[in-house]
Amino acid sequence: MNQRWILLLIVVIVLVCGLTLFQEVQSCPDGTPLSVMTFNVGTFNGKPADINRIAIIAVNPEVPDILILQEVRGEESCRYLSGSLGLPFWVFSFYPAGKGDGLAVISRYPVKILKSFRFNRYGALAVEAVVGSEKMLICSVHLERIKGIGISETGVNISLYQAFEFMIDEVSMETDRTRAVDELLSWISSQEYEHIILAGDFNTIPGSRTIRKTLSRYQDCLWPGMDYLTGTYNHLPWPLTPRIDYIFHSPNLKCIRSSVVKESAGSVVR
Repeated sequence: MNQRWILLLIVVIVLVCGLTLFQEVQSCPDGTPLSVMTFNVGTFNGKPADINRIAIIAVNPEVPDILILQEVRGEESCRYLSGSLGLPFWVFSFYPAGKGDGLAVISRYPVKILKSFRFNRYGALAVEAVVGSEKMLICSVHLERIKGIGISETGVNISLYQAFEFMIDEVSMETDRTRAVDELLSWISSQEYEHIILAGDFNTIPGSRTIRKTLSRYQDCLWPGMDYLTGTYNHLPWPLTPRIDYIFHSPNLKCIRSSVVKESAGSVVR
């Protein structure tokens, strides 16, 4: 058995073992309960998502205190969701030129933009949120898609063999995603925030090099838990779908519960 297949076997064993563990999960800075949802609201065919459906899903089972969005269609969508959900504060940043959508944070608490990151076609949006007496750093993250995957109107065109190859590369190699995370983590380390949440569409699987780098500093809100491997990307022709969406938090935040919302217009973790 060659080295690549041995590595893949190790990855599969690690991921399957994750399914057997119990759920724990997330809380807040000064004891104030805080709920967070990340939601890639983009659609598979590129058409604008139904904004009312997004609002309905966002309140399942209750309105989050902080809603972190990717692929949201401009400031008007943010303004509508802010009013519909009763979350008075929001910030928005477009992706690089040529895309009509971007990243947003909609919040019960005051927020302001600190920095926008550009990662080829996508990026990250770092904001400061004032929660009670504490200032928090919140990042909406959207990393690059894996190159070489064909996408058409009917679905994602990828064989199981190609999927295994991509998994091995994600686990073992530097990619656009690992380089983007390096840049983001380096910038965050230069800031003076104790309470940090990174959330969004990382476009990679648990156990990948990108996720391991993030876990070297932050905790995955779904680990350990029954939703740890729940798929959040459902446009593949297989019964098992990958989880590519995450909420990471600094160790000083205690996670008391978390889940993947099963019904969505995009991919959701809360």
